[in-house]
Amino acid sequence: MQELRNMMQEILDRPVYAPPPPPREAAPRQPPPVAPRHRQPPPLPAEFSYFETMKLMGTMGTEYFIGGNDQTRADDWQQTLEKNFRTARCPMEFRKDLAVHYLRGNADNWWRNVERSLPVGYVPTWEDFLDEFNKKYFPQEAMDQLECEFLELRQGIMTVREYDAEFTRLRRFIGREYGEQELIRRFMRGLRANIRNRCSIRGCISMVELVEQAATIERGIEEEAEDLIRTNEGVTKEEKSHKRIWDNNDSELGQNRFLKCVTCGRKHGGTCWEAIGACIRCGGTDHLVKNCPIGNGDCRRCGQLGHYARECTMLQRGGHQGNQNRENLPPPPKRQALRPGVFATSNQGVASDIALEQDQVKN
Repeated sequence: MQELRNMMQEILDRPVYAPPPPPREAAPRQPPPVAPRHRQPPPLPAEFSYFETMKLMGTMGTEYFIGGNDQTRADDWQQTLEKNFRTARCPMEFRKDLAVHYLRGNADNWWRNVERSLPVGYVPTWEDFLDEFNKKYFPQEAMDQLECEFLELRQGIMTVREYDAEFTRLRRFIGREYGEQELIRRFMRGLRANIRNRCSIRGCISMVELVEQAATIERGIEEEAEDLIRTNEGVTKEEKSHKRIWDNNDSELGQNRFLKCVTCGRKHGGTCWEAIGACIRCGGTDHLVKNCPIGNGDCRRCGQLGHYARECTMLQRGGHQGNQNRENLPPPPKRQALRPGVFATSNQGVASDIALEQDQVKN
């Protein structure tokens, strides 16, 4: 009985736990914020009047066309005119009249002749204008010539950018459409060999990429050429400097090749002639230098014997006195005239004539 009471007391002593709260309901998911949309421009009116369209074409800078034989200029004017028509939402019924409005000079005279050749009462349309314009300014002969220029185009002395511009200009006149890879191969064939051999045609998937790669290679080649020129200029200057050094050394060696003789005070090789009592001019032992028959003569400054003008001391003493003494000297003897040459010949008659002429000269 006591055990039962203890169990009941234990149950009563246990703490009372509050029941768990009921689960909350999930809050409704809010939609993500929507970015504000840019305000669209107001829609253009469905139709413009003719004069409103003409004013709009003028504000877009539509140029006048005066004609000529330049297919590129004619195509540029036509493409610009059609683009401005699309931008201005120009109706088809206004396009022919607006195109005629922008004709001047020979082009205006041409269209007047076209209108005269039409049947009476027929009003030409925009399509008629385009047909006549293409016949006039894009004849078949001119188109064939432009296509030949495109097929034979080579870079030559042009840069890669200039070659690309000419390639693009002629490309619009060809008679058929070329694929991207075909244009890449055609462009590669026209490049210079030093650029073409360095381009990787397999790595190019578009014309833009090929042009950029070729332009980069061209700049690299130009930088290599400039570096080579600078290197060659440096080598040339160094060689010239070495050449001057060697020339100076050679000249010094030629002058200082012999040591100064202690006997005569001159630089020479071998035995000193003055030491053995010989003539210091010719090396002879039977006379002295003042009696030397080789080069012995009077001085041109003072007129005295025994020395030359380069050894004369008269100029050092009296300034220009040597020139005055020279004026007092007798004039040198005249040089004897040379006798006319005689040529031997086997013909006795010719030899006798030559002998007669020599006798006349002597007399």
